[in-house]
Amino acid sequence: RLNYLNGLRTAGHLYVFAAHLVGASGLDPKQSIHFGVKKPLRMRSKAAQCFPAELALNDYRHSVDVYRVSIVASSPQQILKMVEILQGFGRDTLDRKEHMKTLGLAHYHENFVVERVKNRFVQPALGGYMDIVANVRINGYVSEVQIHLRNLFELQKDTGIEMAKWFKHYSHAPPQRTNNSAPPSPHGDGGRSGTTKFASGTYKGDLDEIGERHGMGTLFYNTGDRFEGQWVHGVKQGSGSYYYATGDVYKGDFHHDRMHGQGKFTMQSHEFYEGEFSDGRRHGQGQRRTRDGKTVEGTWWRNKRIEVVSM
Repeated sequence: RLNYLNGLRTAGHLYVFAAHLVGASGLDPKQSIHFGVKKPLRMRSKAAQCFPAELALNDYRHSVDVYRVSIVASSPQQILKMVEILQGFGRDTLDRKEHMKTLGLAHYHENFVVERVKNRFVQPALGGYMDIVANVRINGYVSEVQIHLRNLFELQKDTGIEMAKWFKHYSHAPPQRTNNSAPPSPHGDGGRSGTTKFASGTYKGDLDEIGERHGMGTLFYNTGDRFEGQWVHGVKQGSGSYYYATGDVYKGDFHHDRMHGQGKFTMQSHEFYEGEFSDGRRHGQGQRRTRDGKTVEGTWWRNKRIEVVSM
């Protein structure tokens, strides 16, 4: 419910952004934009497939395509124009004023950040469908913008997209290592260092002798999330930093892929918890700063603050 509520607050801004993006590319927003919201069962099903551990904790922050707009372009040139505009809103862009003027949004005060642009014309989706997928963060909430080529969209809209979804159930592609592997790394127990593509994203760093993440490295998730830190045979283990596409950040200890030990979790709203974690949850001694600046210290048990009474 919280994911839907936060998305609802930015849905209007998402449509305005898409309408001006389309207009700047010479398209009619009324004819080119389709707005959609993912149904709860579909959202839960995708979370179960991609993020089962987070789903067990009722954590849907990885779901970045709940609110989405589909833009249908008439030509590749229009798609290229929109991609160039989106790249101007990347997370590394320091001054967005000129890009806001390009879209005719100079008067707009919302914060637009494009976390990722995925070109599926270069690497088609499972089933062969091709489009552009961009994750746009608006005031901390991440939504999705899809850009289609009309000829492909009209040709495949009845069967192609559904076929792509069907193929996902039968996808077991093994990791593929690129050809830019470096000499053996001292962090990888005799392995190598390089760039490897996994189903969940792209990894750059140390690898063990069988190609698993091992040592120091960074995993760029397809969702826009990013983890930088230590790995042991494919799992997060040791110190690291996890950057959520939503703007939240965790820095601290990991054990078996989960936040575990000492760490600090900072939300996009600047609220934070710093202290002990266990199995991915606040658990133990810690302090929390609320949105209004108040600091609360105490004991947490499975994400909830409790009062410890001596008998």
